[in-house]
Amino acid sequence: MAGMLQKLYYTALWALDPHLKRMEQDIEVGDVHWQTIELPARQTRALLADQECEGFIYKDRRPPKDTKTGHTWVHIHELLWTVIRWETMYRFRVVFKGWSSFLHMLQDQRRAEIFKNYDLVFGGADLMLDLSDTPYELPSHGADYIRLLKEISEVTVLWPPISDVRSASKKWDTIQHLDDIAEHVTKTSRPWTRLEAPLHGSSFVLKREGSDGSRHRFFDPPLHDAQRMLRKRGQYRWMAQQLIEPLRSCGEIRVYVIGGKVHSWVITCADGDSWSVSADLNIASLDEMKLSWETGQNKDWLLLSDGGVKAVLKENRRFMRSFVYKTYEALRTRERKGDELLSIDHLARVDISVMSNSEGQFDYFVNKVERGVGVCKFFMGSYQATTKIIDEWGLVMQAWMDGLKTYI
Repeated sequence: MAGMLQKLYYTALWALDPHLKRMEQDIEVGDVHWQTIELPARQTRALLADQECEGFIYKDRRPPKDTKTGHTWVHIHELLWTVIRWETMYRFRVVFKGWSSFLHMLQDQRRAEIFKNYDLVFGGADLMLDLSDTPYELPSHGADYIRLLKEISEVTVLWPPISDVRSASKKWDTIQHLDDIAEHVTKTSRPWTRLEAPLHGSSFVLKREGSDGSRHRFFDPPLHDAQRMLRKRGQYRWMAQQLIEPLRSCGEIRVYVIGGKVHSWVITCADGDSWSVSADLNIASLDEMKLSWETGQNKDWLLLSDGGVKAVLKENRRFMRSFVYKTYEALRTRERKGDELLSIDHLARVDISVMSNSEGQFDYFVNKVERGVGVCKFFMGSYQATTKIIDEWGLVMQAWMDGLKTYI
């Protein structure tokens, strides 16, 4: 409406997911969500004193000697860094709530009045996961929790959208979409995925819906164990998926799509129990990757180019971005019901790797599409790359809120 003004700022409640909470000793050995940075001492004291932030920030016990005056070095989770950036760069004012506090608010009989005070409620339990698992341990896979979220959505804005993320937790359905997109849109290869036991001698990974990549996943389990798991019937299905060796050995390109546009990417390789992360944007061509794979040269960083003509490197990036964007757009089309909002409209991470096609050449394929508040930005790998992702995401979220509400 003409003459209407934007709200001065948005009051947001950020419910911190206990699934992402860590003990200090855990981050000492390396956790990709964490980074060590300098913050103003006053800000550090406020965050450390806020019990709702417990498990998401720690004071660095071995700070560098060249600490700036009035500053403190901290280990901080990328979610807290997201809030700091959004409050600095955009019109958000955030209140943190830990899991138990957030649950208490949801279960309060006055919840409608309580949540009316917030323009936006962010986070909470990761609805991509089985809410009966640790650390949530909610009865009936969180049915009451989801009912309460839907109830407060009548008086405030929730992100991510409930129905979108719950649907996406059924990973078998997403895999069917990705198979269809690979066949009809990008015309590329895909690993096979089955709900029954694979053929004897096949190399495969057994994984379950409603889970992250660290649990409910077994590489090449005994066939009789796989058959037993695949016969299980319940809220979430077990699947057997072809094991792609370059994916397991050489890692993935993790591409961030923000506001419907390919923004940036990082490359990750497994390094024992941790990760090696590179924010180098120079992607190798598929032919280079295949040659490196066959010769064993540069195998650890197969997906990265070791240099070359700028025009060639630019074309490699264009080709990869085009594959990701076509897949992303086709997935949005298949998932959207009417005009409903999808969380991937705002933020998605499309993880891709390479595999051999029927002609013996390499194709890109999508391993998974991550969404929701818990999308990892690999803060450990690059402070600059993560901050750029956070800032662009914040700009998209602010524009979305401006579109939902205008004020005199």
